[in-house]
Amino acid sequence: DKPDIILSMMTSSNIISIVANYALKIPIIVSERTYPPLLPVSRPWQILRKLTYPFASRVVMLTTEGLNWLQREIPKANGLVIPNPVLYPLPINRPILDPHSVIKADRNILLAVGRMSEEKGFAGLINTFATLSKIHTKWDLVILGDGPMRVELQQQIEKASLGNRVFMPGRAGNVSEWYEQANLFVLSSRVEGFPNTLSEAMTHACPVISFDCLTGPRDLIKNGENGVLVAAGDYQELEKSLGELMENDVYRKRMAVNAICVREKFGLDKVMKEWMLLIEAHVSK
Repeated sequence: DKPDIILSMMTSSNIISIVANYALKIPIIVSERTYPPLLPVSRPWQILRKLTYPFASRVVMLTTEGLNWLQREIPKANGLVIPNPVLYPLPINRPILDPHSVIKADRNILLAVGRMSEEKGFAGLINTFATLSKIHTKWDLVILGDGPMRVELQQQIEKASLGNRVFMPGRAGNVSEWYEQANLFVLSSRVEGFPNTLSEAMTHACPVISFDCLTGPRDLIKNGENGVLVAAGDYQELEKSLGELMENDVYRKRMAVNAICVREKFGLDKVMKEWMLLIEAHVSK
C-alpha cells in the first residue's frame, strides 16, 4: 500500500523526496529547519529547490522571515509558518550545575546561554558588560555553554580584570534552574534560526533582551512589551538598553510577567496540533 502522506525535513531530503514522489502523487509536506540564506546550499541544489518546491503540498518554515524568503524566492511554493515548540518545564539532564555554587545569592545575574562560537557574539557581550560592570556593581555575567572560543573568551575576561564578575562555568543540564535564578537574559547572537535559548528563558518568566537578528527574536519578542529588541550588532544600543533594565526592577518584572505568553503561543501541544491539522488536511485529500 502507498503511504497516506510523505513528510520530509532538510533541503536535500526535501528535493529528493519531491522528485521521487512526482509519479506517485502522494501528498508531501516538506520543511526547512533553518533560515536558508544562513545555511546556503550549492548552486545546483538552489536551482533544484526552486524547481521542486512548487510541487510540494506545503512548505513549512520556522519563522515569518523564513516564509517571506520563500515567497520572494519561490513564489509558487505553498508555504506556511510552524515554529519550533518551546518545552516547559525543561527536562533535567547531566551535568547538574548549581547556580549558587557559581554566584552568591545576593548578586544579580545577567545570563547568556549558547555555543561559544563567533556567531553568538559573546566577545562583544563581554566588552559591553566590562563598561556596565563599573556602574552596576551588584550584577555579574554568566555565560553557560562551551565551544571553540572558550580559551579566547577566558583570556579576554582575564585581560579586562573581570574574573570576579564574568563566569563561564560550562554546560548545564539543569539550565531551567539558571533561567529561574537569572534576573535578566541576553541574546547577543549575530544570526539565529529560531533561538531556543531565548524562548526557554521567556517561558521561565525571565526578562529578556536580544539583538534583532534577521530571524527568530522578532517572532518571540514584541519590543517593549515582553522583552527588548536591539538593532543587530549595535553594542552601544545594547549597553544602553541593558543599563536601563539593570537599574529598573519594575521594568524587568513587567517584562517577565509578559514573557510567559510564549508558553501558550509556542507550547508543545499547540505546535503539535498545528502539525497534526496540517497533516490531516492533506491526508483527507
